[in-house]
Amino acid sequence: MTGEPSRGPLVAMLLSGEKSYFSTDEAAELLREIKSSDFATIGVEGFRCEGQSLIPLLDVIADWSSVSSESWHDFQTKCNRLSEEMIKEVAAVEKLCLTFVLLSREEYLSDINRT
Repeated sequence: MTGEPSRGPLVAMLLSGEKSYFSTDEAAELLREIKSSDFATIGVEGFRCEGQSLIPLLDVIADWSSVSSESWHDFQTKCNRLSEEMIKEVAAVEKLCLTFVLLSREEYLSDINRT
């Protein structure tokens, strides 16, 4: 597939910068959109949202960018599954908000072709 990857409304908000932080419920919906699109979640960062402040939660940081895979589909599936598992594990953290780093299929293939 070439051109712009498909995206749902939450993915579009994240990519546009309109919304950067998501509750765990919103994050679960975002991951459903990501799984049905041409994106992989390669990073997740968690923060405690206290009024206008964001307090980094060092135990809620993940980087999946170095996940080994045989193909884009394999990479996408592994990264998104790991992100989904992480969100389930941290769902009980009070006042948690999450942000994500996404990688498109085209970016993945471009990086593979450079190596």
